[in-house]
Amino acid sequence: MEDYLSFNRYLRDRFGCKVYKVPVDSGFSCPNIDGSVGRGGCIYCRNSAFRPFYISKNDSLEEQIEKGFEIFRRKNAEKFIIYFQSRTNTYAPLEKLEKLYDRALDFEDVVGLSVGTRPDCLGEDVVDLLGSYSKQGYETWIEIGQQSVHPETLQRVNRGHGFEEYQEALKKIRRYPDLKVCAHVVFGLPGEDEKMMKETIKKLIDAGLEGIKFHQMQVIRGTPLAAAYRRGEYEPISEELYRALVNWSLKRLPDSVVVQRLQASAPRELLIAPRW
Repeated sequence: MEDYLSFNRYLRDRFGCKVYKVPVDSGFSCPNIDGSVGRGGCIYCRNSAFRPFYISKNDSLEEQIEKGFEIFRRKNAEKFIIYFQSRTNTYAPLEKLEKLYDRALDFEDVVGLSVGTRPDCLGEDVVDLLGSYSKQGYETWIEIGQQSVHPETLQRVNRGHGFEEYQEALKKIRRYPDLKVCAHVVFGLPGEDEKMMKETIKKLIDAGLEGIKFHQMQVIRGTPLAAAYRRGEYEPISEELYRALVNWSLKRLPDSVVVQRLQASAPRELLIAPRW
């Protein structure tokens, strides 16, 4: 058994069966792309690198969910959490969000939602909506792409927010005891050293979280980071340092924190580096 609380074990303990997350792409945009916060997005971002292989561009939400069910039932899944993954999945009018979330929850054997977003896209109304699902007993996660707590890093990668927005979002979320936060962390961001990456983990733990995802910084084709890599201006994190940082982090996480991911996995045809 792992010496940390894996998401698989957490879900099995709660539901008594195999539970899989079904990623979907509902065509959301991002305030860092459309000009509300910035343009061009983060320097490492290419959303096609995160779209599940079974999703076609024109698939409806229902078609995506059905395809996911078919695949994951072959892996003995009995229950499902619908994961709104691509881009910023709270960045839309509340009425649209509610319709999409409700459509996902209408499926038989769906026990919850996981919603990927940014800390600056969690207004009171959105948190209240997600909190209402948690109060109904649905397993409800807000996955916040914080990446780092360092303002100079977040500015360097054109993230468009700081750590303050994460802290403000947490204050709203904490009004709902059963609404859970999963923080996304990236090791190997441009300009960060080992000390800075450890500081990110310390501050996120101090702020409070129920789950965490670890990612190595990946250089994806067609991104500004890929251009910087080719010019010799960026060196990816080594496998040895990444492993050491993840192990260091796991030893410091509270026992109750669920580890949802240990590393990222972009499609090989889009991944430039690191290739370990």
